[in-house]
Amino acid sequence: MDQCEDREEGVPPSKSTLCGEHESQTKAQRNPPGPPPSSVSLQSDVLRDVIRRSQQRGASHKKIQQSLKCGPEPSSVSLQSDGSKKHLFIHFKSQQESAAERIYKRPAGPEPRRNCMSVMPMTYNCSTDYSFRRNAVSLTDRAEESSLWSSSPLRRKDFSETESGYGSMGSLLSLGSNQSMDSVLFFATETLNLCNLSEERYEALSSALSSQSSCLRELDLSNSDLQDSGTKFLSDGLKSPHCKLNILRLSHCNISEKGYEALSSVLSSQSSSLRQLDLRNCDLQDSGVKLLSAGVKSPNCTLETLSLSGCLVTDEGCTSLASALSSNPSRLRELDLSYNHPGDSGMKLLSAGLKDPGWRLDTLRVEPAGVRWLRPGLRKYSCQLTIDTNTVNTKLQLSDNNRKVTRVEEVQSYPDHPDRFDVCPQLLCRNGLTGRCYWEVEWRGDVYISVSYRSIRRKGGSYDCWFGLNDQSWSLICSYNGPRSVRHNKTETSISSSSSVSNRAAVYVDCPAGTLSFYRVSSDTLIHLHTFNTTFTQTLYPGFRFSWSPGSSVSLC
Repeated sequence: MDQCEDREEGVPPSKSTLCGEHESQTKAQRNPPGPPPSSVSLQSDVLRDVIRRSQQRGASHKKIQQSLKCGPEPSSVSLQSDGSKKHLFIHFKSQQESAAERIYKRPAGPEPRRNCMSVMPMTYNCSTDYSFRRNAVSLTDRAEESSLWSSSPLRRKDFSETESGYGSMGSLLSLGSNQSMDSVLFFATETLNLCNLSEERYEALSSALSSQSSCLRELDLSNSDLQDSGTKFLSDGLKSPHCKLNILRLSHCNISEKGYEALSSVLSSQSSSLRQLDLRNCDLQDSGVKLLSAGVKSPNCTLETLSLSGCLVTDEGCTSLASALSSNPSRLRELDLSYNHPGDSGMKLLSAGLKDPGWRLDTLRVEPAGVRWLRPGLRKYSCQLTIDTNTVNTKLQLSDNNRKVTRVEEVQSYPDHPDRFDVCPQLLCRNGLTGRCYWEVEWRGDVYISVSYRSIRRKGGSYDCWFGLNDQSWSLICSYNGPRSVRHNKTETSISSSSSVSNRAAVYVDCPAGTLSFYRVSSDTLIHLHTFNTTFTQTLYPGFRFSWSPGSSVSLC
């Protein structure tokens, strides 16, 4: 991508275009900021609700503790960065207008370019439905931050768009022992996957789960490379009589048979409180299902919902599950076996169970089903993309039977069409996405790999047109050096990638579940980069966006 983000966001390059530090200085002159964050009097009794997400500690840490002593309870807290400084924003409820006036606010005006400011929303919203979401965070900070979380009056923690590099395992663990926390969703993104989480970290997580003051209710470690040691530590924590976890999500995790055996021991544990277990897209196969069924068969099992969707299950695995449900008056009420191959015999066994008054099963999902779903990994959901030539911008050249798109300087002779992007160098595919879909592309140069609603604006160069700059689209931003960030609705989140030289990326969408995941493909292995969790309100379409400079390209795989 060009160094000047103006070129990406609808302003063609010109002699007057300002980039880098000069652009930042010019914007500062146009929009003079309010008082610097260091001069703000952040007075509140919520010291222990705020994570100090900077590398400063010691005196700075104590200074904040001393300054946050009295005042109204805030409705939210956010963190923003201008590169060298991190600004903490505390937002008060509307009835405390005078308090709100004391808060340093970001100047009004156009959305800051990436080179000028990287915004990292970190919000805490009061709510009775409280949860903690965390995305793209590294596990490097120390437990000294944990004291900031005790005695928390706030009920909702949201880090769903936090930039990589500003999180802490200590924060997660202290949340686990926080009396006021009632639900924690920990979205393990690329940083967790790429950090090679040590046994010490998993042991610390286990300790948090088994803490006497633990109040965790929901934990999401999807896309994690748990391995045997991680699953063992996690299971030990779940079996603690103090653990109150109800929901565990481990979709698309690397778990071995030993790991499934450990999870089975959790289900049969007398002290387990687990109600929902999500193992979507984990390659359990029938052997793993058999191990889990032993736990489901236990009279101690409290599981009510079990998702084994896309787990390579055949009629043999269905037989194990049916046997477990028949031999024990299980609490299981919902069983998801979609995207598997139960066969006729498996279908009959489970369908008969629905009519058995001894079973409590209310919901059974088996469709779609078939042998095609027995392919390991996410490639079972592969779809063949077709470029919608009526949407292609005239500065994009099609080749290789419309399987390759290259950014060029020469205007291409495409016929006029109302669906064509007339300013933005981007395009959409014809494929309307439903269910679960997966595809791979190879890129060169500066490219946005995107999905978008078809209703995105086509004419002009406003934010409403550009992929990633509106609520209609989501993008993975790739450069010559690899994937660098994701963007949605003008919010950009940096990501860290491996040292792989591969220029192949993968996209996985689960439309009903509201998840959009980006991966880097290296030696046939998927390296998780980022997952968006949302609710899709329209049909999604794959798309691609290019920088203003010619030479960048995308090839459909």
